[in-house]
Parts: sequence; C-alpha cells; structure tokens
Amino acid sequence: MKREPEKVADLIGYLGDLSQFLPEGQRRQLEEENIPLKMERIRHTLTGTSPQRPAVTPWPVKGEAATTTKDKLKAILVRLKEKLAE
Repeated sequence: MKREPEKVADLIGYLGDLSQFLPEGQRRQLEEENIPLKMERIRHTLTGTSPQRPAVTPWPVKGEAATTTKDKLKAILVRLKEKLAE
C-alpha cells in the first residue's frame, strides 16, 4: 500500500474534527497537551503548506487563573535574568 501525504494529512484533519465529540475531560487533556497544534503542524508538513495561524498556544490560556499566568510570567523572567547573567 502506497502512503500519500495528502491522504494522511486529510485523515489527521478528520481526526482533529472528531475530537470535538470527545467527553469534556478528554478534550481538555488533548488541548492541555497541545495535541491539536501538533496535529496541525504535521498536517502542514505533509502537505507543504503554511498554517493560517501560528502554531503556538495562545497566552494567557483561556480559563486560566490570573495567578497561574502571573506565576508563569515570574518563572519566565527569572529564567531570562539567569540567561542574561551568564
């Protein structure tokens, strides 16, 4: 059986569409692990196209508590200062 990148890309797109029918917990887990973005990246690699939107997680994450976002920013700033000090 010959594998055609376009057919594989179509299958990945189809599976991504089906994910909307998963139970809430499983769908949330997929999103937390950035699986939709990874699938999109693979699909675009197979078809040789560019994504219409950047393949990054929007930030702050929708529904994320402000304190969580603040803690993430603090951690990033600490790492940045450490890198600059090197």
